[in-house]
Amino acid sequence: MADSRWMKIGGTLLVGLFVAYLDRINLSVGLPSIAKDLGFTGPSFAVTSSWALTTFLMGYCLANVFGGILTQRFDPKWVAISTLTIWSV
Repeated sequence: MADSRWMKIGGTLLVGLFVAYLDRINLSVGLPSIAKDLGFTGPSFAVTSSWALTTFLMGYCLANVFGGILTQRFDPKWVAISTLTIWSV
């Protein structure tokens, strides 16, 4: 069996990726209900929902770029902990 340290790291990354995947899927599934609550159903639904999803995914893009820069400059462990804390809040 592989070193348990790498299994812990891999397991943590797997859980993190799974939660990020659920985050993206939940927004796509919940968007019709959100649209109904906020009143952008009908002809404007497609445009407004595509802008909402694009904005959300651009946030992921920026987080990856700046996360990579921060990880190169600082300790990756503390960058991961602090960004996860910020995201959770």
